[in-house]
Amino acid sequence: MHIANIVRIVRFLPRRLRVPIGASLLVLVVGSAVLSWPHGVSKQRQGPSVHAVGTDVKLGVVRPMSEVEAVFEISNRGSEPILFGKPKTTCTCMKPRLPTDQLKPGRSMVITVRLKARTTLGPFRDWVELPTNDPTTPILKLTIVGEVWPVILASPRQIIFAPLRVGDERSQRIELSARDGKGFSIETVAIQSRAITVDYTPDAPAPTQRLLVTFRPQAGDDRVVNDEIVVTIDHPQLDEIRLPGSAQGRDPIVAIPERLVAVHGRPRAIVRREVELEGATEVPRVVSVGSADDVWTLVGWSMKASDATNRVALFVDIALPNVPGYHQGSLLVTCEDGDAGPNGLRVTVPFAGLVRDELERGVAGAHQPAWPDSEPAP
Repeated sequence: MHIANIVRIVRFLPRRLRVPIGASLLVLVVGSAVLSWPHGVSKQRQGPSVHAVGTDVKLGVVRPMSEVEAVFEISNRGSEPILFGKPKTTCTCMKPRLPTDQLKPGRSMVITVRLKARTTLGPFRDWVELPTNDPTTPILKLTIVGEVWPVILASPRQIIFAPLRVGDERSQRIELSARDGKGFSIETVAIQSRAITVDYTPDAPAPTQRLLVTFRPQAGDDRVVNDEIVVTIDHPQLDEIRLPGSAQGRDPIVAIPERLVAVHGRPRAIVRREVELEGATEVPRVVSVGSADDVWTLVGWSMKASDATNRVALFVDIALPNVPGYHQGSLLVTCEDGDAGPNGLRVTVPFAGLVRDELERGVAGAHQPAWPDSEPAP
């Protein structure tokens, strides 16, 4: 009740009641104000009290692999220092930086979070979890949101060539488009691989440019080649574009699996194994099969059609050596091939196995030995 209201009430009372009743009302108003004053005026809370001026930072659109910073302002509205623990992030691409690990009452500080944008395009949402000793906020969550979009969009964003036979070639087009619709031009294109070439036309600036990437595997290019196509452009916001790519040359005919293991058995036993031969463009035509050494003896071989494209199943009967132990060998498979000349095309299939007598396991003929499924350790 306001003091002015007390005066109006007392004015209408009889003279003998004005003093005692007015004094009682005045004491009641003043006492109520005194009791409520510490809670209504003071904003300081007992103990530590962490307060963030905004826990979400919107970065907008950022470029892939670009580095950006988000700033968060933290203050202590309590009566005791705030102690911060080790921050945790949802992505290794985030690196928070705290100027101190404690914050005194009434003070404030700025937390900087450095973020390296991913290569995945589209919206992202990551955050930092900062432990505190504030009982009401034991974990302070600072969130960063945005979108990853390149200045220049590449379609496709990477080039992957399937295994290709030596002497053949394959091409793929890449279209580069400016996201803002403004014109740009291609200045240079560089790549380290000798088997990959890139053709382009240095046209006038335009919102869209095109590249023609051609893969021509050469002899010895049977390994996977990982490379980058570096395109230098004339654009106010970007100097170059890096397009990852991979390619692999292959032999005209390959064996699947490339190596036969677990060719196990007793001395002089005959073991049958299967291997598939795959041609680059057609089903291989096997002419002959032989052994590359004198330890193993090839007893016979046969073929069967395979359900897979450009494949044939080859069955070989191998006579194991007479000497127990771990042995290695290889098969020589000769196939018809017009490009290989009159001698045909040879495919080598390595194999290995363990020759072991039953007498080494106990009583002869008691049981069959449990052969290992893989090669023994050297």
